[in-house]
Amino acid sequence: MRRGWVLSYTSILHFFKIFLGLLILQSTGSLPVMAENTSAPQETVYKKSAGMKTFSIRLKPGQDLREQLEDFIRAANIQAGFIITAVGSINTANLRMSDETKEIKFAGKFEIVSLVGTMSQDGLHLHISLSGKDGKVIGGHLLPGCKIHTTAEIIIGELDDLFFTREDDPETGFKELKIYNK
Repeated sequence: MRRGWVLSYTSILHFFKIFLGLLILQSTGSLPVMAENTSAPQETVYKKSAGMKTFSIRLKPGQDLREQLEDFIRAANIQAGFIITAVGSINTANLRMSDETKEIKFAGKFEIVSLVGTMSQDGLHLHISLSGKDGKVIGGHLLPGCKIHTTAEIIIGELDDLFFTREDDPETGFKELKIYNK
């Protein structure tokens, strides 16, 4: 009999918890995220957070993905939020590509491959990746107009002792993330 690695569901779950924990530690500044670099811009700031809350939501057919997230963030008064994970499907996609101003609409049914970004009372900055029936992936900035097909299951995290704002950045011309301690 050939011997090899056999991973149980419990082993995989433990690995995922450890991996997610390390990602959270890294994103909150508890672990070094880049080598010391004296040429780094002063705006590069690492803020450590003491803790996190999580929220789980499920969206239903016909709901607008972005609008529902905006409504939830306002209702829950989330100050420093981010997407932990998301799965589901949409039947229309409305995206904006990097450094573009126009929207691009895609017709068809798409699986949500990933949804990432930051959220606060000042706004959301979300990127989404979608796969079509042929398995090809499209992605960009999530805009209103992405309607849920069957469901969207989303886990949101909020850093307890930080708050995010979006402020005009003369260098980029966009409202960019600013991180503050509460």
